[in-house]
Amino acid sequence: MKGDKGDLDFNAYTIEHLSQATLWLFGAYEIIRVLNDKDFKKKPEMAIYNKYQPEIYSLKLKLARIRMPLAKFAPADKHKGDAHVPTPTFNITHGVAWQITETEWIIRKELSDEMLELLEKIFKETKTE
Repeated sequence: MKGDKGDLDFNAYTIEHLSQATLWLFGAYEIIRVLNDKDFKKKPEMAIYNKYQPEIYSLKLKLARIRMPLAKFAPADKHKGDAHVPTPTFNITHGVAWQITETEWIIRKELSDEMLELLEKIFKETKTE
């Protein structure tokens, strides 16, 4: 994005990047929530996902920890000591992260790496040619 003088407008870039990361987080949470849904798991054709439920549930909790305060301005149920409004951060090494306590950050790239790894494992097993 260009600023008034044709230079890179870092603030606009950062805001856009943070917004996209937040929207990604909301979408990722919904995908994992559906895979973990009890009605979804009851369907016979979804039995193949049963062995992945511990990983799906673990990822759901990690996503919920940051999704709840971003979407509802309240910490996740299991983390009442977390910030009601997490502080967004951006750095070259980790990209987008949110500070949820004085000493803890949730890094979007770590969440996306974990989600991709899980979905790739599921895809390899369920792939039809």
